[in-house]
Amino acid sequence: MLDVQSKSIKSKFHLYIKPVVNPELTSFCIQLTGITQDMVDNGTQLENALEQHHQWLIDNHLIDSETHKKTKNWMYLTCGDWD
Repeated sequence: MLDVQSKSIKSKFHLYIKPVVNPELTSFCIQLTGITQDMVDNGTQLENALEQHHQWLIDNHLIDSETHKKTKNWMYLTCGDWD
């Protein structure tokens, strides 16, 4: 989470998702991303990751814990053709 006013990183959220449909990474994927088979094998299921992300939003006061509505202005920002 980047605070654009102070230009500082306030928090980070990062998880690897354990694939269900195609659990084996291709050599192309490994070479392109640097993500290894071990990383995804030890990853978490998507449902669990979404729950953890939701809690991270609450913990960082980005959404209200009861109403689940935004408490301040924020957005997701990605960079690159693959995001």
